[in-house]
Amino acid sequence: MLANSAMAAEAARAVGTPPGADSMAAYWSDWQRGEYPSTRSACARSHLSQLTLQLSAAVQSSIDGDKLLSGFDSLVRQATAGAHLFASLAGNPSALRTLLQLVALAPRLTPAIACRPDAFDALIADRPSADMMPMDDLARALAVLKSDNDAGHFARIQRFTREHQFLIGARAVLGWMPIAEAERAYSKLAFAVVHEVIRLVERRLVNLHGRVAGADWALVALGKFGGFELTATSDLDLMLVYQSPDDAPASSGPRSLPATQYFNLLAKNVIAALGAQDRDGALFEVDFRLRPWGSKGPIATQLSTLRDYLEQESWTYEHMAMTRARVVAGPARFSTAIEEVIRGALYRSAARRQLRTDMLEMHTLVHTAKETENVWDVKHVRGGMIDIEFIAQYLMLRHANAAPDLIHPATADALSHLGQAGVLAASDRDELSGALSLFKTVLQAARIACAPGELPETMSGAFARQLPAMLGEADFAALEAKLGRVQKSVRKAFVRLTKG
Repeated sequence: MLANSAMAAEAARAVGTPPGADSMAAYWSDWQRGEYPSTRSACARSHLSQLTLQLSAAVQSSIDGDKLLSGFDSLVRQATAGAHLFASLAGNPSALRTLLQLVALAPRLTPAIACRPDAFDALIADRPSADMMPMDDLARALAVLKSDNDAGHFARIQRFTREHQFLIGARAVLGWMPIAEAERAYSKLAFAVVHEVIRLVERRLVNLHGRVAGADWALVALGKFGGFELTATSDLDLMLVYQSPDDAPASSGPRSLPATQYFNLLAKNVIAALGAQDRDGALFEVDFRLRPWGSKGPIATQLSTLRDYLEQESWTYEHMAMTRARVVAGPARFSTAIEEVIRGALYRSAARRQLRTDMLEMHTLVHTAKETENVWDVKHVRGGMIDIEFIAQYLMLRHANAAPDLIHPATADALSHLGQAGVLAASDRDELSGALSLFKTVLQAARIACAPGELPETMSGAFARQLPAMLGEADFAALEAKLGRVQKSVRKAFVRLTKG
């Protein structure tokens, strides 16, 4: 076993004096002092020392040697325990190479490996991840996580979710799955987890407060979740809708509640459960503000209230948001009733005299609030994703009364159906669809891999080289130029397609 930094440097020289030999020796000296949680045990330090030659060789052979070292050091510093992780890496050179790829490409994933080495084990073992699993298999995998108590059950759901979020992101940046498939995988995972969480939440509620006779409730997804277009860091936009008889009695449980109070409590419990904190933060950031009257209205919405609000009081931008509504949990008959209410309101949007004016006003407000000329901010820059979404939502509302099948919560599907219906010319459909695909890939890859902050500053060197290759471009400069050209073209399309 190497005993000091001088010996570490000597080991590095034995494989050819890598550019980072001095840095390697300094890092190794820090690790061997046992000052980090992961290096406190002699066993962990022993296994870590066995990695020195492999690590030195990796540094020597990579143009990202410094990134590899600093990334690995970050992992050592953040890991809560090291013996198992370092032993598995020492015994598996392929696993070490994969880990070094990840820390160089995706600094955002390093804390996940540090805190949850079992998730990295799952990656190396090629265990099925959410992108590979049918929805029924995901649901069954969650259903068997039951524990002796609700707290233990929920902790297992959190661990499962974190592991699969990591697996999706790691497989995407490593090129083990197409980056375009990540949004579907994240959305499918969130859908399955939401179902399992609300089963747990409802069971708790029923145990305390019983049920409201004759009542139904459902959960409606909006935004990126409604479109099944989640990124690695997306919020879950949700709305809880219920229906109870006007003369409904209070709930039947030992702590009886009136129907309105019952369903408001249910909504609060859903938010609390999905947003519960663990060492990685909130499981999901949950947003319920798209309900009628926003934060000023009840947190749970009666179906009749939703109907009246959408028909009489709602703003055009709320109808635009409702084009992305998708019922994600609830009885089939009641889910259909909610969909009919929402679509009925959307079909009547074309009759709004202020439809275009309202849309343009909201478009201006959005861009004023997030003003940027950074072509890498593909969501907010003029000519970016928001402009494509505004085009699709405006055209759906304008034409849905004549062609009801136009309403689709996923923007890519909406563009496709607008083209099929002749609302969009084939050239416009193809141009916007291609731009959307480009922007989604950049955004998803950045959300998975890059530390929080503004692009391109937060890109690692390895990521800045790999991203152009993902998109068929020769280099970073070529991709940057392409983003600028495409955004300019989308800006022109927005003006042309929203004229009347």
